[in-house]
Amino acid sequence: MVIYTYYFGKDVCMMQRVLHIGTDTFCNADMIRGLFDTKDSVSLGSITAVGVSCDNFCEFNEKILDIILNTSVKKFVLHYLYKNMKYLNIQEQKRIFDDVCSGICRERYVNIISQYVASHTIINPRGLYDFVLGELREEAELLCCEKANEYAFKNEYLDFIRMLRFFADMNFGKLKLVHVVMTGSMTADLFDADYAVID
Repeated sequence: MVIYTYYFGKDVCMMQRVLHIGTDTFCNADMIRGLFDTKDSVSLGSITAVGVSCDNFCEFNEKILDIILNTSVKKFVLHYLYKNMKYLNIQEQKRIFDDVCSGICRERYVNIISQYVASHTIINPRGLYDFVLGELREEAELLCCEKANEYAFKNEYLDFIRMLRFFADMNFGKLKLVHVVMTGSMTADLFDADYAVID
């Protein structure tokens, strides 16, 4: 299935392309239908060819990037986190994936995609990710480490605050003032109002 047609109307220029999407991804066809006006689809073994129409070239490229982020980058990030940070649960991994997606420089990759889409009628998002957007994988890996560390620091901070609340609840009425002195990045000493060490 190859579509080379442009429709020119009064104010409409309809661009049509064929997306080659893995059949396993196409099972989530609502994602594709939600992004594009889909014409028809044909199964080609492990690939599904989907005819799509879009009247805004910039939006089309943004949507291609969204497909890449929600398929290839998501798979990469979740695998990376599972392999390197086994202590994270599924919800935490998904939260970090969302943070990675929000940290990616979309404009750079949309520009690369637009150069490719301008000269090709058949678009394979997985192929774009593997062969054209090599920098995206590198940026996703760096962001993955950065966002996972931020998440870990945030959790450590919240655990520290919970510990202080627990301590305050256990000693309610005994101490009016507690001084917390950070002695290192992971340790702290507690002192009472007279700066005597609290055990």
